[in-house]
Amino acid sequence: MGLRERQRREIIEYLSKTGLMALQRALPLPYLPGRIALVTSQTAAGYGDFLKHLDENRWGFRFETELYPALMQGDAAPASIIEAMALAAASGAGLILVFRGGGADSDMFCFDDRALCEAVCRCPVPVLSAVGHEKDHHVIDDCAAASFKTPTALADHLLTWVSSVEDAVTVFRDGICDAAARKVTDAQKVLSACQVAQARRFLSVCDAMDMCVKDILADIGKGVTQRRTAMEALARDCLVDVMRAVEGRSRAVDAIVRDLQGNIAFAVRSVLKDADSTVEKECLKIEAADPRKILSQGYVLAVDAEGNVLKGVSSRDVGEAFMLRHADGRWDCRVEGVVRK
Repeated sequence: MGLRERQRREIIEYLSKTGLMALQRALPLPYLPGRIALVTSQTAAGYGDFLKHLDENRWGFRFETELYPALMQGDAAPASIIEAMALAAASGAGLILVFRGGGADSDMFCFDDRALCEAVCRCPVPVLSAVGHEKDHHVIDDCAAASFKTPTALADHLLTWVSSVEDAVTVFRDGICDAAARKVTDAQKVLSACQVAQARRFLSVCDAMDMCVKDILADIGKGVTQRRTAMEALARDCLVDVMRAVEGRSRAVDAIVRDLQGNIAFAVRSVLKDADSTVEKECLKIEAADPRKILSQGYVLAVDAEGNVLKGVSSRDVGEAFMLRHADGRWDCRVEGVVRK
């Protein structure tokens, strides 16, 4: 055990001095854990608990996982794990998980192997480790992008990760809806304000012209009454002048009214055009996101009996039923064979 501890310290010192130990921590994690490669043994302690914990989560999240089998104890384990990690990285996986459940201390010696730890450091894909019990700690844990005490704790981390992304997307979606609603409300307010202002201006001009005409008519009536007998001719001349003045003012009022009508119509058309453009853009966004539109182009959606979307060949086995949804209906199907790329 003393020799093992000295070797562990020498490996840690070598990886630290060469800068290898910091490589994984510097890798950016994906926004979502998409394709997840599981480097473990199908018979390893903790593998079944990990899958059950991941599949039976209370949110109903679905994960795309693929097993890359490797030996998890013994002298051949480091080379086996390195080979499985290389295959996972080459397959385009976005995340590699190296894990196994607890066991005897001697079963865990392989996770302090220098070649394995250096391969983890140099891996171009983020590696998460969960090896042993809560009390265990190995060199691979210091080399990985993140480490966890147990495979179950690693599964909890993935669930928390996806849940936080879902919350962020929900907040972003609500913000878009609120912004669109505010845009529509602001456009309606601008349109209403323009209509009210133009209407008030028109009514103000009409009231002023009414008062002017009333004053003129009152003056005419008084003059005619006072001088009817002596100045009928003058009264007729005044009446003619007044009528001409009224006709001229009436034409001026008509011109003002036409200008106001044109301004109101222009303002209303402009505001309605902007509002129509905004509504049209939002409608295009909504139509573009409509699954039925995608289905109408000839694509199909693979789902199980409960309506859950099937995202990979691993989600169905030979003989199991599934459905293919088209835009105008569905096919009830059954798997006759599974071919993996």
